[in-house]
Amino acid sequence: MNRYTLRYSAVPYLLTGAGRMVILTGMTYRVGPKGQVVIPKSMRDRLGITPGDEVDFSLDGEAVRVEPIRVQASLRGSLAGRGLLSELEADHRTERDL
Repeated sequence: MNRYTLRYSAVPYLLTGAGRMVILTGMTYRVGPKGQVVIPKSMRDRLGITPGDEVDFSLDGEAVRVEPIRVQASLRGSLAGRGLLSELEADHRTERDL
């Protein structure tokens, strides 16, 4: 009897005899004339890659690694309104007066 059960869904996976889920990642695609390859939808969804997102390509041994680039939002102004400037100025006055 087969230990694994193949299930079909948006993300192909195997259900092992122990009830664990194993994501299938070995998908084969052809490279187009411009060197383009489509990232499978299930992988884009899992990584949160949407049209217009930037990705980084790197060599990983004999393989190509594609990783989404996550842009961090600016922290500028994130501490505004907390009174930190007046607290810092008070500390400076205290140190100066010592």
